[in-house]
Amino acid sequence: MSLLEIKDLVVSAIKNKEEKVDILKGVTFSLEKREVLGIVGESGSGKTMTALSIMGLLPERVYVTSGNILFSGQDLITAKESDMQKIRGKKISMIFQDPQSSLNPVMSVGNQMLEMFNTLLPDFGGKRKKQIIEILRKMGIPDPERRYNSFPHELSGGMNQRVMIGMMLIKKPKILIADEPTTALDVTIEKRILTRLKELVGELGISLVLITHNLGLVAEHCDRVVVMNEGQIVEAGDVFQIFEAPSHPYTRKLLDEVPKI
Repeated sequence: MSLLEIKDLVVSAIKNKEEKVDILKGVTFSLEKREVLGIVGESGSGKTMTALSIMGLLPERVYVTSGNILFSGQDLITAKESDMQKIRGKKISMIFQDPQSSLNPVMSVGNQMLEMFNTLLPDFGGKRKKQIIEILRKMGIPDPERRYNSFPHELSGGMNQRVMIGMMLIKKPKILIADEPTTALDVTIEKRILTRLKELVGELGISLVLITHNLGLVAEHCDRVVVMNEGQIVEAGDVFQIFEAPSHPYTRKLLDEVPKI
């Protein structure tokens, strides 16, 4: 059984009592243990909405109207909110595009990470600070002892993104969803973050869903890829198969638009 199975997922926006618009139209795919799955497509293709459906964080007036999202056999669509609170952030975590909007601007990085730890167990003997500094070090943040007391505005975008990844990994989730995690970062930092995420898949045994429009990142870091267009999956398969012999015109169009040196 797959770790995560999405079957015929339909998500609709309700405009009024008589009108609704389907945002996702029969989305079906699976995620295996220790797998890196890439979801690619243009803006508005349904990538982020798929992730929000998994997390149970759909916007107001947007609902799952049919289908199943099975996590270890449990259907998240019919799960109670109390059950979702035990899963969201603990078993399935999500990194959003803009770390600045996800971090509290008036709390130090260390205190925010400490709060995440304390939702698991209280801090006995002051050991958490050492653990947090070690996490920051593993995420490649220079001078982590000093950065522990820094505020988000004092860090670069790349550092804040690495802080967010570290926070999400504190609870050792089974699935990590990264929604455009390197947006607006330079290519050097982008490569470091994606390489570190790939390493964590092996070290912690997690599964990673990488949502991106960057096919280069998918080719380098993913095992399988799902291609989305206008709320539907148009093609899915092994990353080598998709890149070497794409069968759908939309996939070929995406590949043709990749700059070639």
